[in-house]
Amino acid sequence: MSRCASRVTICALSVALTIVLTATRTAAQTSVDAATTNAAVPPTALPALELSTPPAAPNAATTLCVNDPRYDAAFDRFADGDDAGAVQVLTELTVACPEHLRAFDLLRRIRERMARGLPSRARPPAPDPTPPEQPSGLAQAELIIGQAITGMGNGFWVCGWNNCGPAGIAGVAFVGAGVFGLAAAGLSTLGIRQGQAMAVNTGALWGGYIASMLALTANVFGTAPAPPGWITLSVPFGTAGGLVTGTLIAVYARPRSGQLSFVNSGALWGGAFGFGIAAAVSLVTLPATFGWSQLIGVTTGITATAIASAFYPVSRGRMFVVDLGTALGGLAGAGIAAIMTAAGASAAPAFGLTMTLMGAAGFGFTLAATHGVDARRPQTSPVPSLAPQSSLMPVGPNGIPGITWGATF
Repeated sequence: MSRCASRVTICALSVALTIVLTATRTAAQTSVDAATTNAAVPPTALPALELSTPPAAPNAATTLCVNDPRYDAAFDRFADGDDAGAVQVLTELTVACPEHLRAFDLLRRIRERMARGLPSRARPPAPDPTPPEQPSGLAQAELIIGQAITGMGNGFWVCGWNNCGPAGIAGVAFVGAGVFGLAAAGLSTLGIRQGQAMAVNTGALWGGYIASMLALTANVFGTAPAPPGWITLSVPFGTAGGLVTGTLIAVYARPRSGQLSFVNSGALWGGAFGFGIAAAVSLVTLPATFGWSQLIGVTTGITATAIASAFYPVSRGRMFVVDLGTALGGLAGAGIAAIMTAAGASAAPAFGLTMTLMGAAGFGFTLAATHGVDARRPQTSPVPSLAPQSSLMPVGPNGIPGITWGATF
């Protein structure tokens, strides 16, 4: 038994020795073959190992492709939601610059989005400071009230120059208010927007006012006054011309209420500034001079603000704040003028100059300070947007008797 075990042990050792010798012979043969192969290959054919060789500088063509403005243009189109336009620009760029990897990557991403039908990554549109207006009963009521006041004013003017007497003036004024109001109600039965109603009322108001100022300037080149008949018909003709102009603008241009508020403010403060300048140079002693100051100031204000409102939209609430700022500027100018008058300055030039300058400064400052207040809140805002509204309460501040008017815009 012991001899058999020893024989098995000797056999196992022989097998292990044979395996080791075979592995050693195979490794030696492999080393010899590798050495022979390396000796057969010339040294110049082997790749050199560069450990510290600096990278080659990019050529001019590569630099131009990296800085190609078409990539930025394509990205802007992609951000604005114009996927097709972005693909077109990127395709041109990749053909001209095959080494522009970012262009290929962006092109691939956009095409994948388009293939999967994903919505474009469009930027949200800029908020509209003056949202579109819709026909409303409030606009119709505003038109009817404005035209009733226009008819009443024309009745006062015509009867006042023809000596109708108190009863006649009152009767003609009420008849004019009724005729104009009923006509406005009948013509607006199909619906009217606030901007359209304001265009008609604004045309009638300033048409009649400009005509009355023309009546004052009739004797500017002579001493004789204008004929009474011409004076009597001046305001009705001016009102009619303003109504026609305002109606055409309302029907074809369809302005918004903020634009008309801008125009009304320009006409109002243009006339006030014209009067202030005339007072500053002591030219308000004659009615004709006052009329010229109003003609120039009002027409200049209407023209300037009408052009500006076409490119610079505003709301009625903002123009209300601008009017308040202009009035406060004028009051500040009046305070300065009072100090100047107390110091010995002439009253008319002092008040005219300072109130005009301070009022114009208040108009410009308030208009610039309220820039952006008309922007509507985004739909995701936790604070909801409120529609313009007003309220009248029979109570004064701190509980004292009085009336309080509140407005939200």
